[in-house]
Amino acid sequence: MIQVNLSAGSDYRPGWYNLDIVAWPGYQPPDIYWDGERDPVPFEDDSVEEFYLGYTLLHIRPAYRGKLLAEVLRALSPTGFVTFREVAMDSVMMEWLIEPSQRTSELIWGELGSVHGP
Repeated sequence: MIQVNLSAGSDYRPGWYNLDIVAWPGYQPPDIYWDGERDPVPFEDDSVEEFYLGYTLLHIRPAYRGKLLAEVLRALSPTGFVTFREVAMDSVMMEWLIEPSQRTSELIWGELGSVHGP
């Protein structure tokens, strides 16, 4: 069974294919270096049983999200499933506005920020 963790970052999952655009300092590097805005999902059609997208869409510019989701659907097996997790921006942003020095900004912008620019 193929399980794929897109944008693994600090959430390396043993037994899964962990993809990310960079290696995060202090964490296991990704199994596959992958840019969600530029690269196709590197798996055959209908081959992936499970995708996990944890805070992935937050780091993909809107113009590229449709292409990425089409790639996920292409590689997803007919019996497979996708899990999405994203930031509860309303609560995290409020915490950050009250106390910007808190590490909640990492939840908003990601531990390393965007490698794609504005």
